[in-house]
Amino acid sequence: MFRRHSDAVFLDLSSDLRDIDAWKIGPLRVLEYLQNITAFASEPISGLLAIDETNILHIWDLTAIGRPRLAASARFDATNATWSTGWFWIPRSSKSFRKQKQTKPTFYLLQDLLTHRRPEVTAITIHPTGHFFAVGYADGSLAFWAVNDDTPLLVRTLDDVDVNLVDQGRLDEQITRKAEGKPTRALDREPVFKLSWSGFPNSSDPRGGKTTLAILGGQNIGEPPGLTVIQFSAFNPPEPPVLMSPTPGQPALHPVIRQTMRDSLEVLDSYFYFTQGVIQDYLLVPRNNPHFAGTFDPIAILLLAEGEGTIRTLEAYQYPPPAFSLDVSERPVPAATATVDPLSSLENDFIQTLKELEENDDPQRLLVPTALLHGNSGVLGGQLLTLERETYQTLAAEKVEDSLLLPLKGGQAWADEFQANDLRFAKFQPNRILVTWHRDLTICFEDLSAQLLIVQRPTPLQTNFPKPFLDLIIDLRPVLLDPFVNSQTSPIPMDHIRIDSVRFSIEALEAIVVLTTGEVILYRLSGPRKPGTHKDVLDKELVVLEHIPSYRGFSPFLMLSPELGPTEAYAVSDIGLLAVAYSNSLFIVDTRGPDILLRHFESKDSKSKHVAGLIPAHSGPDRVASMVWCISQLAKDPELQVRLVVTRKSGRYSIYTLIRSGHSTKPWSCDVPITSDGGVQHALPRGTFVVDSKTGAQSRANHNHLAQTGSGGPRVPSIFVMVGTKGARCFANINGDRISKTEWGHKAGEVLEAQIVEKLAAGASEVAAAAAATQATLYGRITSALSERG
Repeated sequence: MFRRHSDAVFLDLSSDLRDIDAWKIGPLRVLEYLQNITAFASEPISGLLAIDETNILHIWDLTAIGRPRLAASARFDATNATWSTGWFWIPRSSKSFRKQKQTKPTFYLLQDLLTHRRPEVTAITIHPTGHFFAVGYADGSLAFWAVNDDTPLLVRTLDDVDVNLVDQGRLDEQITRKAEGKPTRALDREPVFKLSWSGFPNSSDPRGGKTTLAILGGQNIGEPPGLTVIQFSAFNPPEPPVLMSPTPGQPALHPVIRQTMRDSLEVLDSYFYFTQGVIQDYLLVPRNNPHFAGTFDPIAILLLAEGEGTIRTLEAYQYPPPAFSLDVSERPVPAATATVDPLSSLENDFIQTLKELEENDDPQRLLVPTALLHGNSGVLGGQLLTLERETYQTLAAEKVEDSLLLPLKGGQAWADEFQANDLRFAKFQPNRILVTWHRDLTICFEDLSAQLLIVQRPTPLQTNFPKPFLDLIIDLRPVLLDPFVNSQTSPIPMDHIRIDSVRFSIEALEAIVVLTTGEVILYRLSGPRKPGTHKDVLDKELVVLEHIPSYRGFSPFLMLSPELGPTEAYAVSDIGLLAVAYSNSLFIVDTRGPDILLRHFESKDSKSKHVAGLIPAHSGPDRVASMVWCISQLAKDPELQVRLVVTRKSGRYSIYTLIRSGHSTKPWSCDVPITSDGGVQHALPRGTFVVDSKTGAQSRANHNHLAQTGSGGPRVPSIFVMVGTKGARCFANINGDRISKTEWGHKAGEVLEAQIVEKLAAGASEVAAAAAATQATLYGRITSALSERG
């Protein structure tokens, strides 16, 4: 690049490159200059070249037509490796630039090093005023440009500003780290994928107020996924300066306006929307203005993120975050008083502290329509309930503001006119509620009653269908994050917790939530509740949750956490009894106490047995497959009693009888279980039923049937139905004679679930078995089987 040519001192580079054609882009020429060069630098934007010749600095202007022009010369201290406003100084000890012949001029050979970064543009958005815009780049940086200017107002990343200017201190630190053998490579950032600049009609100034910028991307590789929102100052420029005749070299944008634009990019606040998966896209929901690309005055944000497998998740949050609306200048300042009571001041400070702790500036999670529930916030399972009128009115009476519902509205809907005849009878149908549990540890209740559709033209539908009960939403996170609960149980990371299933007690209005980790949580419909004190119980497996506050209809009451792993089966009654089976263990709990009535542990080497060769032996433990509460007789016990029937995989089943003890502190006692064999193998979960042989209705453990236990009236036999993957069995009075059986062949496929279909008019019931081939088969009336045997 530099080689000895002559001992003469040339103050002008034109001594070698004399012709104008020599400076045109094309074949590159050798630049001959003095060999005692110690450092040089190039500034490509302004076209300046600096050469240090034994502490004498020469500045050359390369923009002159034809030949470079010597702009200035001055004595300078010994130049070392230094960054300063875009100048890069090569150290004196760099051997690659000394006394070596090159075939290209310096400013061509090091064009990647001596030019400004030119990363690929990946996103762009315009300021609400339209005077400047933001650009996102592939290297994760953001540049803000004025419309009529060719230099950026500001270049920044999510956590640093003026990244286009070199930081001398940071560069020295990197050099020191390199000398010490430490890594000096900067953190890699992901590209800026999408930008949205929003304005709001909340300013008295017609030019607008504070703005928010939503940024998707730009994070360091490896950081938690999410979306960043930044709040900027208002752009309120002063009076325009006096117009002057333009002069050569004068910038198109006046310095005063440029500085005002720069000041409006001051960050007032920021917020990060955390998500469980990587965000693929987002959408701002405007209040009532579809213009400005739908970003003006948004009230909600939809986040589309990666879920498990190939699914995508959709989550909705309040936007902008509530913290952005806080203004320190608007907060009231307490008036000064002459005398202050220390005790009163301490009490006021304590009350104010509690109030601040209760306030939460995080954006609220919004409930999206049922059709959009997928992924982390999507449905894991559900239960459709048929309710009595009084129970339905109790649930529907809970009211809450619609602020938790994603405001997506449009158009009108009417019922199908061709189904008008069916709609006339809809009012006679029972009310139905759909209970769903989701990946985000929430449980939702929605009204699926046909009565919501009883409208005809010209009157449109008045409510959403299904209609969400917002006040009945159950959120498990306050329980799982409670310090007292974590001190009584083994803490489990939130990422490893999922809802396994939920059962709703119709009469008791209780929800039993079973987690995949084995914990069972009981919620009761009691309305909002203030924080309380901890309550200890004798049973170490039980944790009372009455101290946890609740702001909705359901409140946490009790947790069963024996730390024995996932549950195998469980059963819920309407009289306050709960049964949960774990591996080789069974718990019966009186939730009204609360009190554990029975702890049954089997030996680890206990294996299933077979009787008379009817049931083959199994090599593993005989796990619990299904459990059901009922009030029924037994073959040798004609009294109506509360029974728990525990069915195992081998077909063996046990009957636990609960007897009232008459004690106020412990009203129930558990009798010795009775074991029977001969049932169906591989019973389905929730595949056992006890039905009344006269009416065909299920003999559930509820208050109505419990009142009949001591009445002394006529006893009606019951039928125990056990459904498995390959067949079904019916027994009289649970452990009596086998009444009938059925087997389904391989063509039916694997049976997944079974339900009892009650026909009230006919006074009978039928078993419906759902197979994997998406078909359901009805099997004959249960009541007829007992009557045929006399």
